[in-house]
Formats: sequence, C-alpha cells, structure tokens
Amino acid sequence: MNEYTILMHLLTRTKQGISNDKLDIIGASVEELCDNLHFTGKFAKIQLHELMDQFSKAISIFNLQLKQNPFNFRWYLTQSSEIEEIFNSNPFNGKPRIAATLCTVLSLCLTNSGKIDINSVKKIRNKKDIIKDLHELEKSNFIIMEKKSNQISINPNLGYYLDIEGFLNLLENEIRKKNL
Repeated sequence: MNEYTILMHLLTRTKQGISNDKLDIIGASVEELCDNLHFTGKFAKIQLHELMDQFSKAISIFNLQLKQNPFNFRWYLTQSSEIEEIFNSNPFNGKPRIAATLCTVLSLCLTNSGKIDINSVKKIRNKKDIIKDLHELEKSNFIIMEKKSNQISINPNLGYYLDIEGFLNLLENEIRKKNL
C-alpha cells in the first residue's frame, strides 16, 4: 500500500469515540498518521508534514483539501469550500435564534477555558429560556450539555462544520468596528 492510500484511508475514516457519548471521530491524529506510515524518530513529524503537503497538492485537482479540527487537532479530508457550499445547506436557515445562541456559546467557551454555565448564556442572550435552543444545538452535535452541573462545552465535532478561523476573524473585525 502506498503512502497516499494510507493517508486517504486514515483521513476519511470515521470511528466511534472512546466514551459512550456517541461522538464520531473523523480523521486521524498526528500520532496515528506517523504510526501507520511507520515514521519514527525525531524527524517523523517533519516527514509527515512534507508528505501531507505533497498529498494536499495532489488531491487539490479533485477539489479536496486537508483540514485540521481545532477542537481535537485531528487531520481530515474534506471538499473544498466551493464544493461544500453547493452540497451543504445552512443548518440555521430560518433559525437565527439558534445561530445566535451557538455564537454566544462559542464566544464564551473560547474565552472561558472551554466550559461555561447555562446562566452566562442566558445573560448574554438576554432571553428567559434558552434551554430549547441548547437542546437543539446538542441534538445537532454542536455542544455538550452536562445536566448535573449546568455546564456547556463545545462538541469537538463542531470543528468539522464550522470555519473557526473565519469565525474568529469575523469577531475580531466586529470588535474593531465597534472600538473605532
């Protein structure tokens, strides 16, 4: 089996998460990639990144690209953004309140070490009841709600659906506009 075949297999696979929370894990970690490609020693990660750079160039003609999930740092293969826009529909189409709640949760989680209290979301959203919104986000596998502690965290699967870098750039631009 050649290296590209191994990369294609590892970067497109989906496997069940370690815990019983039914989270699917897509792609592979750097360690898994190095192990399966038999890259060892102090230059293993360099070898891997060189191979992935070559692989990325080779698959670009098929409108495919490598991405890394910023929440679990796993590499995966996806369609280019132009192709994704054709096939993906907006999960928040007609539901701006759900998108606003996710935006609030994401902003709070990114600024508060990953976990937040439900009340902090209520306060920022200025809504009396956001539980229905949070349940819908949990059902969509965008957030994880811990019922006992009223804590919310980001589901790592969100990294496969949302361009986090683009989101952070958008937030930064909005903050700059308001500070001017």
